[in-house]
Amino acid sequence: MTHSREISAHFMFKGIRMPAHQPPSPELQKRRDAVHREVNEALGRSISTLSPRRVLDVGTGYGTSVEQLSRRFSRTARIWSIDASAEVLMSVREMLKDERLEGVFLKKGRAERIPFPAGHFDLVVSLLSLHHFSDPRKALREMSRVTTSTGNLVVADWKPTKSRVTPHSARDIPSPAFVKRRLKQLGLSPTMKEGRYWYLIQASRCQSKSLQNR
Repeated sequence: MTHSREISAHFMFKGIRMPAHQPPSPELQKRRDAVHREVNEALGRSISTLSPRRVLDVGTGYGTSVEQLSRRFSRTARIWSIDASAEVLMSVREMLKDERLEGVFLKKGRAERIPFPAGHFDLVVSLLSLHHFSDPRKALREMSRVTTSTGNLVVADWKPTKSRVTPHSARDIPSPAFVKRRLKQLGLSPTMKEGRYWYLIQASRCQSKSLQNR
C-alpha cells in the first residue's frame, strides 16, 4: 500500500499532475483493490492464448499490468511500458528490480503520441488508464496505429458510474459505448467483458476482416 501511494503521488491526470488528496478509508481501498484484481484476472483470461513478440503497456501507473505481462510473456516477447510521468517510471523500475523481473523497457511517452512506429506491437494493453489521458479519442487512435494488422488491443477502465468505489467523476471516464464505437471507426472489431465497476474491451483487425468477408 505504501509503495502504491508513493507512485500515485506522481500520477498525471488530463495532462497535469494530480493534486494531493486524502487516502481513502481502508474499507474503500479494499473494494478498489478488489476491482483492480478483477480487471487483471480478466486481462489474464483475454491474453491466455496469445503469443506476441512485442507487447506495449500504455499507462504504466502502479506497474501491476506490466508486471503481469512480464510474468506471462518475458521469456518469449519484448515488453515496453510508457507513462507521461518520469517519477512513475522510476518507481516502477525499482519495483520490477525488486521483483527480479527482466526484459521490460520503461519509456516516457504520452498515450496521445505513442513514441513507436506504426504496426510495431502484436499486443497493446491499457488498464484503468484511459480516463487519465488528455484525449481518449487520440489515445485509442494511437494504440490502434501501433498495433499490427494481426495483433490485439485490450483496453479496460472503470465504468462511468456515480459510486464511492469509482475513484473519479463519471464525466471524466470514457464509456464502454464510446470505446467500442471508436475502435470500430478505426477498423477493429471489439468484444467486451464487464464487472460491476469495470469493463474490458478486446479488439483486433483479423476478426473485423473476417466479418467483412462474410
